[in-house]
Amino acid sequence: GFLIALVIMIPGFTPGQLMSALGIGSVAIGFAFKDIFQNLLSGILILLSEPFRIGDSIVVNSLEGTVEDIQIRATFLRSPDGRRIVIPNATVYTSALTVNTAYQQRRCEFVVGIGYDDDEQKAKQIILDILNNDRNV
Repeated sequence: GFLIALVIMIPGFTPGQLMSALGIGSVAIGFAFKDIFQNLLSGILILLSEPFRIGDSIVVNSLEGTVEDIQIRATFLRSPDGRRIVIPNATVYTSALTVNTAYQQRRCEFVVGIGYDDDEQKAKQIILDILNNDRNV
């Protein structure tokens, strides 16, 4: 019905032209929604595979924070300085991901400065005593 009405309204219009126009339109819509579909699929895969959970501390492309929410379109982090970071799930899924809280223990490094006249061995011993008395270390 639609095709017949279109041919009557536009006499030079052929069914082949309609199919061609629909094909080009479909490709244009596909490109327009590419990122949306990519984020949607990545979000579903993240939710199914669970490489991290809400509350985990993660790093994605030098963006670091605690996972607050995982939605279909994006993952929401809270940065150490209290900012909200929204990362599209396609980026999270295709990038190298570090989950800092994946294991109960992890290594931390600290740079501690002391004065030139201070005793280095005494400073080391003070630090070791503090660490040995902390049950979380």
